[in-house]
Amino acid sequence: MRKICLLLAAFALISAAGCEKKSEENDGGVPVCPDLTPEKDITEQVKEPKEQKNTEPSQMYILAGGEKVMAMRGSYSWRVDGTDGQSQYTVADGIYPLDAKKYMPCITLAPAVSSNDVYTAELIFDVSPKKVTAQCWPTDAFEDRRIDAESVTVDTIEIDYADGRNSCDYILHLKNENYIYHITAEWERDGYYAGSAEYCFYTQYAAPETSTVQIDKTDSALLCGYPKKEYFD
Repeated sequence: MRKICLLLAAFALISAAGCEKKSEENDGGVPVCPDLTPEKDITEQVKEPKEQKNTEPSQMYILAGGEKVMAMRGSYSWRVDGTDGQSQYTVADGIYPLDAKKYMPCITLAPAVSSNDVYTAELIFDVSPKKVTAQCWPTDAFEDRRIDAESVTVDTIEIDYADGRNSCDYILHLKNENYIYHITAEWERDGYYAGSAEYCFYTQYAAPETSTVQIDKTDSALLCGYPKKEYFD
């Protein structure tokens, strides 16, 4: 009988060593084995990566005459859809293009040899928009708003990648005289973000030794007031 009691006592000690004590909520402090299920531990440690949101419209760059310049970004409206069912709306009021010459980048191009010469500029975005349209004014409109805007042709070149991704390149047709260009880009991705933004720059035709003026990135978004944000379910 004594041997049996000793064996039972040894078994109780081994069982207690392999378990952790129950919390204070457990009356009596009875040893409880922890849940060491591998599947549960892995599930708790591995989390789905959060998708990066585009909280505002992309910057736009102009590639023309061998120069890459960042455009002035003006007014925009933007919506970001949250995973909690809420959407954030932002409306930013930018400076009117014809009043923004001192902030607007200028691209200097060599004078056309003949009226048949065709000039183009590539419009580059960090995130390709769904649609791009453009209009322009002669640079005289900086001092005279009575001059009407003209439409400008924008060619869209779709690019399909081997991994299934796709994007677009946009080619703006420039005029052979000094002009102000106003670009409107539109984005639409269901369940992620959507909106539109306006961009501006102007051109001047001069001797090659004239340098191209570039605006610092911090001046790219020029707003008349702070962006207004609202949340909706």
